[in-house]
Amino acid sequence: MTETASGIKKESADLIEQEGGKQAGGEQVGLEQADGKQGGRFINPLNDYGFKRIFSNDGVLRSFLTDLLEPKSPISGITYLDKELPEEFADVRNVIYDIRCKTEDGSSFLVEMQCKGQEFFSDRILYYLSRSISLQRERGEKDTVVKDGEEKQEVWDYRLTPVYGIFFLNFQLKGFKPLTVRTIQLKVKETGELFTEKLTAYTLELESFRNKTACVCKMKVEYWLYN
Repeated sequence: MTETASGIKKESADLIEQEGGKQAGGEQVGLEQADGKQGGRFINPLNDYGFKRIFSNDGVLRSFLTDLLEPKSPISGITYLDKELPEEFADVRNVIYDIRCKTEDGSSFLVEMQCKGQEFFSDRILYYLSRSISLQRERGEKDTVVKDGEEKQEVWDYRLTPVYGIFFLNFQLKGFKPLTVRTIQLKVKETGELFTEKLTAYTLELESFRNKTACVCKMKVEYWLYN
């Protein structure tokens, strides 16, 4: 692989070029690097506007998800969803994601940027994923099945579609060893068997690639982090 591989730096530069180097209002795109210095024609993903602008482009998001997940079949049919989840109960707070979408196969994706460390961020990951899981079926909803050539309504059998949470962290996750890409899944403690593929989280620690170059990248997804 070379430095022309997909990455936030390259994709943001491409977006600027495609849009003629200007925003809708005609103002020049912000080109600051994470350290505040002028570093070329790139969108800073460490602020809310820049991150959402980059990953709200379905081509960029598809490339990123492909490099991270390395799926057996191509990712297609990305649909962006409402980023705000309503309260489930009157005394339960709502959730606002950075990017929330689903793909053609029904899989859901939450893509987040967190710049500042948080004491219970691992709990926050679990809460975000759980809220997305809990919305897959509403009370009283039934599935349509075909039996003996006839359509029938049956009570939901709890079959879920996969939910993936992807968290860019501009810090090292508290309580864990530093790790550039961390995959979090539910497993059986005694055997190490994967309990389910329906709930997966990834943390991508940007600190691990601060001031690194493309030559240190070993996985495709690392090209999204090195700069």
